[in-house]
Amino acid sequence: MDRYTKPGAGPAAIGGVTRLEPRYDNDTDFAAMAKFHALADGGRPGAMTAAQDDLDHRLGLIVRAHADCDIDGIVLSARRIRHLALQLGFVELRRATDNAIACCRDGDATALAAVIARIDRLGTMALAQVDLVTQSVT
Repeated sequence: MDRYTKPGAGPAAIGGVTRLEPRYDNDTDFAAMAKFHALADGGRPGAMTAAQDDLDHRLGLIVRAHADCDIDGIVLSARRIRHLALQLGFVELRRATDNAIACCRDGDATALAAVIARIDRLGTMALAQVDLVTQSVT
């Protein structure tokens, strides 16, 4: 987490507002992404777009499954997102899906809510990266 203090609200200021902002390091394995792009469907141009669409769909499903308290749906979507994250090289997204599966297994609803939100954030960033790579290749 990065600590950000509102300008004009230094340490001596009374009632200053401090906001914590999550910071994510880019741990994308671009070699895995390049391998996927080269090998998926024989390197056809639409392979990355199809993976992007599948990831987008699965992210929606996992959020919906969590809202519906559908543990089986969460686990199923987390496994598919994990598979895509491995193929596309999104290491942190893969870790987050592992954590979601563990929370489901352990019955920790509070941690699960936090992990689902993390998966959603990481997935959104992953979609943007795939979009950038797709645009640069085509």
